[in-house]
Amino acid sequence: MRILLDENSPRGVRGILTGHDVRTAPQMGWGGLSNSDLLDAAKQAGFEALVTYDPNMVLKQSLAGRNIVVVVLSINTWPLIRAQPQIVQRVVANASSRTFTVATFGVRADPGGRQIPHPGIEPANPNDSFTLQIFRRH
Repeated sequence: MRILLDENSPRGVRGILTGHDVRTAPQMGWGGLSNSDLLDAAKQAGFEALVTYDPNMVLKQSLAGRNIVVVVLSINTWPLIRAQPQIVQRVVANASSRTFTVATFGVRADPGGRQIPHPGIEPANPNDSFTLQIFRRH
């Protein structure tokens, strides 16, 4: 699979996604592009997936007409991602074209101490598919 890493994603994610052709946005000369322009450039260059830490990608962008998977990392802290590489690997392997998928690392606690999943995010276009995938280490 041809995968593009947004400039806000840790570069180490490239090493986690072995067996894939992984490039970074700056490597492609696309540093500083808006989300919409980045999605268009990725599509035109034949990328099948975009990995980003930017939740605005889901909130403000539509995948209509874009045959690409967007994987949103819930964190961009490399030591935490490196400790749980299977989360990124599974989300990328199981994501479907034209979907937003959140790779969630663990859970957070509300003020009452209850564990709750990563907050829900809805796609900008109601015609887009959206999948929230949560993988927890036990």
